[in-house]
Amino acid sequence: MGEILENPDTNLIHFIGKDNIVFHCIIFPIMLKMFGNFILPKNVPANEFLNLEGNKISTSRNWAVWLHEYLIDFPDMQDVLRYVLISTCPETKDNDFTWKDFQARNNSELVAIYEILPIEFYH
Repeated sequence: MGEILENPDTNLIHFIGKDNIVFHCIIFPIMLKMFGNFILPKNVPANEFLNLEGNKISTSRNWAVWLHEYLIDFPDMQDVLRYVLISTCPETKDNDFTWKDFQARNNSELVAIYEILPIEFYH
């Protein structure tokens, strides 16, 4: 890993949440320079928070969507979760993941498209 972080041809980008801006933009670059000849991040895009059903996601409080449980409860629906998370990505403001929105996006956006596709190709 050290070789990659010391290679000037490496483009290091840190994707973070807004609560980590100070660490990744100020403290971490100082540490990289203090402890070696490491490259600095070229870009540090920060997202806002994605909440779950109106509350802050917290793994210590078991308030999260656990992937292994999701895959048991919704077999073969990985792409649906991926689509909904991308659709609700909190780029400019905090956003909320809800199971009601998950179901609505699946039914009205994904299933509706797959129902129309055969008709469009047939005509």
